[in-house]
Amino acid sequence: MLTLLMTRPLESAKQFVAQLPAETRGLVTPIYSPLIDIVPSVTALDFGNARGLVFTSANGVRIAAGLNDQRHIPCYCVGKATTQTARQAGWQAEYMGENSDALIRTLHQNRPSAPLLHIRGAHARGAVAARLTALGCATVDQVIYDQPLLAFNNKARQALAGAAPILAPLFSPRTARHFADIVSSKAPLLLVGLSKAVTDPVKALKYNKLCVAEQPNTKAMIRCIVALINDAKRVEGAGPAQ
Repeated sequence: MLTLLMTRPLESAKQFVAQLPAETRGLVTPIYSPLIDIVPSVTALDFGNARGLVFTSANGVRIAAGLNDQRHIPCYCVGKATTQTARQAGWQAEYMGENSDALIRTLHQNRPSAPLLHIRGAHARGAVAARLTALGCATVDQVIYDQPLLAFNNKARQALAGAAPILAPLFSPRTARHFADIVSSKAPLLLVGLSKAVTDPVKALKYNKLCVAEQPNTKAMIRCIVALINDAKRVEGAGPAQ
């Protein structure tokens, strides 16, 4: 049995584990130890004269939904999970791709009504508002939450100090850098990264396996996880994961 060390914010981590194939979930023991917290930084949110909203994370959607009950403004989202979260919150959300580059490219091609409002956390990549504005789609951004870094919790520290392999999916460069800074592991590490930018900070670590997702999305991450589990099972002489 492998330990699956989930370092995303808790709700996102549980959603990811729930999307693993049932056979895969049966071969891992999840430990939830978020390395980033999600802390609202405002108590009110005014959309102003925005003709469209831009969400680049499900965390931004959840917080915005609790601060403003307007749902008539269209919104444009990065990632299927973000899009689904926005739809569940009542917005007519459009999926714009799996990363900020795809969102900017799609919005530039489609030319939505502007101005747009990018609702985001204090730590964000991609300079979405500035790049869209430079392309002629006026966009401003508003920070509504912070993402302070956290230490490993007791369960994670105990697992890392043990002998059983640790399978750790990493979803952002910032989390990966923090993981690399604080991890002290006697356990064999099997690392999965959403992209090359995510895995670069952990390449100096002592690890047994490292898999980079072929595309920056959940399905590709899951394929990496299944591949690493298959490798581990072959080493143990058991059958492959399904």
